[in-house]
Amino acid sequence: MAYESGPSMLRALVLDGQTVTALEVVQSLARRGVHVDVAATKDCIAFKSRRIQRRFLQPVAEKSAGFIDWIRAVDAEGRYSLIVPPTEISLLPFVTLPDDDPIKMKAALAPREALATALNKFSTISLAQRLGVPVPETRFIDSIEDAPKVESYPVVLKPISSKVMSGGRLHGVPPVLVRNECERRWHLISLLERTPVLQQEYVSGWGVGVELLYRRGEMLWHFCHERVHEGSGMGGLGSGSSYRRSAIAPPEMLHHAKNLLDALQWHGVAMVEFKVTATGRFWLMEINPRLWGSVALAIDAGVDFPYGLLCLAAGLPIPPQPRYRVPYFTRELFRDVEWLKARLVGRPDFSAITEILRLCRPLAGVESWDLFDWRDPRTTVYVLRDIISYWMRGKKSRISSLRLRRLAKRQHANTLARIKRLGRTPQQILFLCHGNIHRSPAAQALAARSWRGVNVSSAGFYESEGRPVSENFQLLIRSMGLDLSQWSSRRVSSEMVDNADLVVLMDLRNFRDYSQQFPAQLHKVVFLGMFMVHPMLSIDDPYGGGPEESLRVLKQIEAGITGLRSVVTGAQRAQPPVEAPAD
Repeated sequence: MAYESGPSMLRALVLDGQTVTALEVVQSLARRGVHVDVAATKDCIAFKSRRIQRRFLQPVAEKSAGFIDWIRAVDAEGRYSLIVPPTEISLLPFVTLPDDDPIKMKAALAPREALATALNKFSTISLAQRLGVPVPETRFIDSIEDAPKVESYPVVLKPISSKVMSGGRLHGVPPVLVRNECERRWHLISLLERTPVLQQEYVSGWGVGVELLYRRGEMLWHFCHERVHEGSGMGGLGSGSSYRRSAIAPPEMLHHAKNLLDALQWHGVAMVEFKVTATGRFWLMEINPRLWGSVALAIDAGVDFPYGLLCLAAGLPIPPQPRYRVPYFTRELFRDVEWLKARLVGRPDFSAITEILRLCRPLAGVESWDLFDWRDPRTTVYVLRDIISYWMRGKKSRISSLRLRRLAKRQHANTLARIKRLGRTPQQILFLCHGNIHRSPAAQALAARSWRGVNVSSAGFYESEGRPVSENFQLLIRSMGLDLSQWSSRRVSSEMVDNADLVVLMDLRNFRDYSQQFPAQLHKVVFLGMFMVHPMLSIDDPYGGGPEESLRVLKQIEAGITGLRSVVTGAQRAQPPVEAPAD
């Protein structure tokens, strides 16, 4: 398709150019002959596009007032018809603006109250319940003491907002599936430190999105897609799609999506997301009040939402509901190949062959790949280059890891041989992990309790000191009769290593860091996991994991301590007695 010429002097500013969505918007508007400028927080593929006129370094969006002032300054020069905030991070500063603010009007956004409702999952669910839209059973939790009892597991814990401010930056907080009370308490402790939580019944099925374009409360366009390959979220929940297909919107689902946005007097674009079960029942999940990650599917199938936004913002006539191709497929190639590798390697059936054959669908004209645009060859080349570079880095990393493993095993064996030759138990043992807030303090506590006559200590490689052990990890370690409530992390120093007779590491990352910082002290190194019944070089870091993973790590540490003590004291006993010299 040739690039179409659009009305003269139309200009657009696309923010967050480092995202997939932003580049899809750039390519869509460029095909319409629009002058497109891009802002990004860093150098990115979008900057390589020959369709971009100007490139800007985008400031931190979390500082809302400064961010909006920057946009006003750029707009004063660029005189844009459309400003596109394609992610929640860049969208949030616009929410604070009055509805008649010229900058907000150029972004073609819904009224402030409507955006606030869509961005707050509890407000969305409350609205849906009033309108009779099917929703999972939901409970609001803002403190661990008020958490309601659960009659049946699993349940889903969701932050009320997808983005939470922490340390002056917005961070994504994904939902998590919990299967028992221990898991629920564990994750509630972590989540409630940052945000109130929704507890919902678990709905098993697949995601369906109904995407819409509105003009001041009037629905103009709609589109529907189904997720074919969903990403792996926490605890088995989906987290976006790497492969999807267009679909005819189920009438009842479209009806509910329209009722929600009608009630909000919506303006601009939105995706109303549902979960559909094998029986055909569906429940509302959320409202996404901006362009979504899979917008390429709608554009390529025939519903060009970025162009619709341009028409809204610029006051141009908006074409009637476009006809779109069903089924049509789009694939985010890089993520989808990872999805295929994770799920199909070693499968005994023909699933892998079928999925590989589906990669040929572009030849039949029924599939396209995100960011691949042969009319914008520079971006396509950079996408391919990045994919190849990633795979090559992965291959080099695997080779490097194999070498590191060989060196680590050799050093572990050499250290044990040295201990055996010396014939005495090390008196100063230093346990090291990365952060010194989970594994190494737990090892220190377990060793101190069971190994009398030996001085044990611990530290980490992480630069920040004074961090406590997380509250949920403390619950588990307390169940083993130990207390780390007063723990304060510290960084390993040359003095600590010099004073140690034995340095016990948790994984290969520790070995790499230790080798770089203390190369003259490698003769002291052993790996705790190598003293278990089934030896392994690495005991994984439980940071960010669930209670089962943390409990498994604690059991491994406990078994490693038992094995270490047995091997070291056994090496001492194995030495022959030293005879006194003759007179």
